[in-house]
Amino acid sequence: MIAMIVQNKILHYRDIFSIKWLIKKQINLLFLFFITILVIACNPVQNPLTETPGSTPSVRVGYLPLLSAYPLYTAVEEGYFKAQGLDVQLRMIKSGPEGNEALAANNIDVAFSILPSLVVARSKGVPDDLVSIFGASIDSAEIKEHRIIVPINSKFSKIKDLRGKKIAVVGYPGRTSDVLELLDYLERNGLKEKDVQLIGMPHADQVTALQSGTVDAAASAEPYITLGLLQTQVKTLKDQDGFYYRNEQTQVTTYLARKSWVKANSNVSRKFITALTKGLEKSKDKEWLLTKGLPSFNKKNNSNINFVKLTLEQSKKLHLPTVLPSPTEAGLEYVANQLVRYGSLKKAPQEFSSMIYKSTTTSESK
Repeated sequence: MIAMIVQNKILHYRDIFSIKWLIKKQINLLFLFFITILVIACNPVQNPLTETPGSTPSVRVGYLPLLSAYPLYTAVEEGYFKAQGLDVQLRMIKSGPEGNEALAANNIDVAFSILPSLVVARSKGVPDDLVSIFGASIDSAEIKEHRIIVPINSKFSKIKDLRGKKIAVVGYPGRTSDVLELLDYLERNGLKEKDVQLIGMPHADQVTALQSGTVDAAASAEPYITLGLLQTQVKTLKDQDGFYYRNEQTQVTTYLARKSWVKANSNVSRKFITALTKGLEKSKDKEWLLTKGLPSFNKKNNSNINFVKLTLEQSKKLHLPTVLPSPTEAGLEYVANQLVRYGSLKKAPQEFSSMIYKSTTTSESK
């Protein structure tokens, strides 16, 4: 009996210290994000890439290792960047704010990131510098790329069961796409942010955290949902198909760059966008993408891509997001209104069209 009491006390204090550490880490990340905004404003890109005959310009890309990055993975796998004479160097990032920070410090040239990062940066007094140069993945009630998962043996089956419980969501306390959509979903079900304990956590770590009991539920995304389901580690809530539910499709991820970099490297950026466009076109062949593309997008088969290793069975069961050629003004405005509603912005920015870089790429680019 005494041993059990001691063990319970140890577990109790372990949880307290764990949560305190997570909260402290999240506050530090939020502080770094706003510092990043100031750095972007004061640190324009100065040096254009040198493109001489026979040279291979490098483009440094920070990317979230998400399923929706498949145009990028395809362009690498199929050699479209090499065909454009580019050396693309990939670096994994864990959140949109981390990508913004790397862009601000000129540590990367392009970030595969999220739309809220663009809208917030533009709304904090940053000059007309950060832009979307390509792509916008979308999720909806039909696609269901994002869903809430719980441990396979969990007693929770409805979102209302999670009142007072710990929910992992990527990027919290920042206002990422997942955070904003989760808050909307909670609100539609009679819950507010203060009614649950949100814990910031990358998608890739969520299933492990559920198994260890660190969190009770997770606002997850593909391919991690399908992997967890097939390995019988997790299940989805019974009362929801996806928390990205709305009448219109929600635009989530995009490729960001600084306009000063694009202008200083107009030929390189044009070639980069051309290769991505070819990657998107190739990916429209769903049979190829699901049976050959996705199973090969990992470090074992392609040392450049740090994505999960998928079997053919796993790949075929994924909820695959659609990717548009670029964001729309309506999609950006929707995100901006969410950010205002949840206190990240006092008012929505104007001129959404200026956030979208108008590429001049053509199908003739070689």
